[in-house]
Amino acid sequence: MTAERTRLLSTAAYAAVVAGDTERAEALAAEASRLDVGAEALRWIAALSGLVAMLTLRLERAFALVVPDELPGSAQIDAGVSTIATGIAYHSGLPAQRERLRPMLAARAADDGMATHPYHLWDTGVTDPFVHDRRSAPCCPP
Repeated sequence: MTAERTRLLSTAAYAAVVAGDTERAEALAAEASRLDVGAEALRWIAALSGLVAMLTLRLERAFALVVPDELPGSAQIDAGVSTIATGIAYHSGLPAQRERLRPMLAARAADDGMATHPYHLWDTGVTDPFVHDRRSAPCCPP
């Protein structure tokens, strides 16, 4: 039973990495590593945890470069920069990055014409795909 649970947790952790949810992947890998498993399983879990750490650390640094801490949350973010920032936030899977971008995107949407601008629709769709899909889907090519 322990071996099967380890396999399932490891598989779920890998799927979370592929989906970009590195926080979930790390939690699943940590849970799997606490089980009494063999050396081969522990090597796989360690490799998976290393992959998660690599992705998270690189993307956190990239986000910090694009959206520095000194930038106020209410500041508007330039369309070109926001597309990079939202892409990083999407791929990192870190909710804190998406939450940091939301007020900046909302401030930009308040400008005349920006709420329907292609960059803005893309950015909001990437930041919150399940919330904004109805607004951004009609703007995407068939």
